[in-house]
Amino acid sequence: MVRWRPWRRFCVILLVVPLFTSNIVRSFGWMVLLGRNGLVNDGLIGLGLIERPMRFLGTELGILIGLVYILLPFIVLAVGNALAKVDPALEHASADLGATPAGTFWTIIFPLSLPGLMAGAVMVFMLAVSAYVTPALLSGGRITVFSMLIFQQYSSVFDFHYGGALSITMLVLTLALVVAAGRLSEPRRA
Repeated sequence: MVRWRPWRRFCVILLVVPLFTSNIVRSFGWMVLLGRNGLVNDGLIGLGLIERPMRFLGTELGILIGLVYILLPFIVLAVGNALAKVDPALEHASADLGATPAGTFWTIIFPLSLPGLMAGAVMVFMLAVSAYVTPALLSGGRITVFSMLIFQQYSSVFDFHYGGALSITMLVLTLALVVAAGRLSEPRRA
């Protein structure tokens, strides 16, 4: 955890600044970076990790890289906020009572940060499952994700019943996750 206030503020600004740019622009940026002659392939070849360019675009890995980049600030801010609320006196008390740093983390820090972790996980899941632009651009139309399938049913196939069924399925899945996360993050009573 970053304790020096100016450094922490700089890290938050660094994390939030990309959110001021549209997902479309960031996805096009990743298309340039992940292309056959992009910076990622050039870097991997330069480091000697690969001999010829890898194909990232049109693969699940390319979509995953793009979504992780776009959604990472949401989970980091949620967990960071939860960690900032943990009283440092609890860590000191744990150390004074003979707990190891790992023991302190698992018995004090992790349980106290669990609500933030669950909130961030739910937020990222909902944004990822409903993401349309990033998977559409980075897959090049080769891979269809759930949100793209729903859109196709409404716009291309005109099968409104199937599109509606898929939409309800996504809604129920998301609501079930929210309920499960809420139950997991409730404080346990002795």
